[in-house]
Amino acid sequence: MSSRHHSPPLMETLDNGFRLVIDPDPHVETAMVGVWIDVGTRHEKYSQHGIAHLLEHMAFKGTHRRSALEIVETIENVGGQINAETGYNETAFYAEVLGADVGVAAEIIGDIVRNPLFDPQDLKKEQEVICQEIAEAKDDPEDYLFELVQQRAFAGTSLGRSILGSPASVRGQSPDDLRHFIHEHYRPENMIFGAAGAVDPDRMALIAKNLFGDMRASPRDGLVEASYQGGEAQDARDIDQMHLCLAYEGFCWSDKDRLGLSLLREILGGGQASRLFQKLREQHGLAYTVYAFDESYKDTGLFGFYAAAEHQRAAEISTMMQQELEDIAMRGPRPSELMRAQAQFRYGLAEIGEDPAARLERAIDQLFLHGAFVENEKILRKLHQILPVDIARIAQRILSSPPTYCGVGPENFKLPSIQKG
Repeated sequence: MSSRHHSPPLMETLDNGFRLVIDPDPHVETAMVGVWIDVGTRHEKYSQHGIAHLLEHMAFKGTHRRSALEIVETIENVGGQINAETGYNETAFYAEVLGADVGVAAEIIGDIVRNPLFDPQDLKKEQEVICQEIAEAKDDPEDYLFELVQQRAFAGTSLGRSILGSPASVRGQSPDDLRHFIHEHYRPENMIFGAAGAVDPDRMALIAKNLFGDMRASPRDGLVEASYQGGEAQDARDIDQMHLCLAYEGFCWSDKDRLGLSLLREILGGGQASRLFQKLREQHGLAYTVYAFDESYKDTGLFGFYAAAEHQRAAEISTMMQQELEDIAMRGPRPSELMRAQAQFRYGLAEIGEDPAARLERAIDQLFLHGAFVENEKILRKLHQILPVDIARIAQRILSSPPTYCGVGPENFKLPSIQKG
């Protein structure tokens, strides 16, 4: 089974601009079916803060044909699961079922996306549910730290606002506001119907055309570009550990160095053999949790490091993070480090290839961000052309931006200055 080769997904564009992506796999019995919309938190106006996520919740609260209970019962009665996600770039509604039940799943997804009821009483209840979700996220120091990082890194833009919204902004949305947001963004040219796994391509294409083929195309306003700012922020609370993040501007999805940045992340903090894990945890015992991360958007990105430790060690930790990045910028990685990062990337790519749902989501991301599928062979060829000198240059690019430096820690914690090596 491991030797089977997956062809690229099948894609079709309907007359109204709505796209279909279908990735059949005869070796599995389950399927994923869903709709992905090219709209997320970063498309919100200031007055709409949190509305994309609120809309995702409200889609499950009933349609003109089904109650909220009927929606979940229809899926769970066939053993399936239905869910949704909101991010900065996209919103997704999807169900995972046995292959025999893909028609049921697709019909439910189509109904909640196209016919949400937005009952005023249900909206009030769900607004309070989301306010509880906001409070829960704030109670988690690591979650709240990354919210602070996002706020400081992209201050004054939609990328600097949380996906969940604020209690005031969420409670301020009305049913008409939700309908306006759908009219503004849920347009066929911004939407993709996806199906993967135990699916028949011809049948799924016919189902998708019946569900979405009558939507009318209409252009929407262009995306307001985000700008990276950087800065510092901290939050004091009654906890024992300090949660620290040091970040810089990363790269957009189309950047020529995007793949190399993934390798830099792996070298610095991608696993137990990474530089920061070895230095901070294994050599000095400064932190239990430490890793590097990167996020890419259509026009910018974020790259950085996270660690959780005793707050007295914050200065040492932040200095070591900075020093390791500067060392790679000056000397480049060791050849063995680059080879290990490339091997890890190859494994991740292969792992996605063996999971129909992961392949589907990756293909849809590629369509939204690049307008086309990118074959693995092309990625792998580029992967092995990257040299240590390229990683050094990428680290230099990262260091050219002002840092974003944030911490969540105990009440007597003070964010230390960044000491450059």
